[in-house]
Amino acid sequence: MTPRKKKPRGPEMEETLCCCEYLDRTGERSHLAACLCNCEDLDECCERGAVRIDISLLPPIILLPVFLHIAALHILLAFIILISLPVLVLWYYYLTHRKKGRTLFFLSLGLFSLGYMYFVFLLEVVPRGHVGHSQVTILTCGLILMLVALSRAKRDPGYLCCQMSDEKALCQGNNNNIISSWNGLGSANGLYRVAPSGTATNSHINVYGISLTLDSICKGKATIKALFYCPGVYSDYSSALSFTCVWYCAIVTSGMGYILLIQLLNISYNVTEREARIALRENSGRRLLCGMVVDTGQYNRGVLHNWIQFISLGSLSLQHSTEAIV
Repeated sequence: MTPRKKKPRGPEMEETLCCCEYLDRTGERSHLAACLCNCEDLDECCERGAVRIDISLLPPIILLPVFLHIAALHILLAFIILISLPVLVLWYYYLTHRKKGRTLFFLSLGLFSLGYMYFVFLLEVVPRGHVGHSQVTILTCGLILMLVALSRAKRDPGYLCCQMSDEKALCQGNNNNIISSWNGLGSANGLYRVAPSGTATNSHINVYGISLTLDSICKGKATIKALFYCPGVYSDYSSALSFTCVWYCAIVTSGMGYILLIQLLNISYNVTEREARIALRENSGRRLLCGMVVDTGQYNRGVLHNWIQFISLGSLSLQHSTEAIV
């Protein structure tokens, strides 16, 4: 006489077992894979080893090449896309800035733009034979130098040390804010110079790459003239893509130049973007130079004194930290 099988009780009676499931001795549903491993331990191990990817990293990597290749098909498409891209980026910036959210979108956009422009330069411009090895080397070294400086600034922001107690509030309220507020690139102990110098290096790299590219696809024309008038450039897709990337770099360089100007003005008035926003919110500051800079009047000691203080920040911080250790 064969033993009767236990009928599942409760809600299991209403459920249908999958082809790879069975009821164990306790009447609970089990999977055949459980015979080979401990699935709960496996799931926990996978969760610990999983790498979470910020979704904001992906749009620039996917959309930028697509937009640039579409823009290379016709000059009208290039005009529409090259105007729309800055508008969309600014709209997303103010959207995230208003919600005070953190995003890696702009870091991804900046780094991928550099990498992709360099890739297009090597793939489309260098094979034309008008760019020498020395010029490629200079461009490559400049790119690597900027990436190294950015990596150092992001990895070790550093700290400022103040020797006297009455100077502590000044250092924390002013200089430390300057170091930490310039687009997230500034840092102490010498690295605080990365913000303006990194912006300037990026602009120089872009201008040099633009010049080399236009000399190759618009032969015999000056760089500025070729940027606005290059006959027949859209007759060849390779030239059209290079020309589109040139205009994209020109737009990015213009934005970086404006950021560099704001950074230099902030140093000259010894103010940070955070202090400027607070001063405007509290109506304690005044806009100068068509609104490009806000003078809070709190730490401004004159342009010359402000620059001397900015240049000496790293050496003073290092000296004070050494004295503290001794």
